[in-house]
Amino acid sequence: CHGVAGISNAPVYPNLAGQKEAYLVSALQAYKSRDRQGGNAAVMWSLAAGLSDDDIRNLAAYYASLTPGR
Repeated sequence: CHGVAGISNAPVYPNLAGQKEAYLVSALQAYKSRDRQGGNAAVMWSLAAGLSDDDIRNLAAYYASLTPGR
C-alpha cells in the first residue's frame, strides 16, 4: 500500500519514506493497540497486531532512513 521504498503510488496512502522515526513508532503502536481509528485503520490493525516492539522500532528506523518522495 505504501509503495516500494515507502513511496506510495496511490494518493490515499501516505509516503512513509523520510517520516520522523518517533511518529512512525507512535503510529504503529496506536494501530497495534487499535487506538488509531478512521480511514484504513482496520487494515493496519491486522498488520500491526503481529509486530513486536522491536519490529516496530526497526520498521520506523528503516522508513525514517529512506529519502522522502514527492
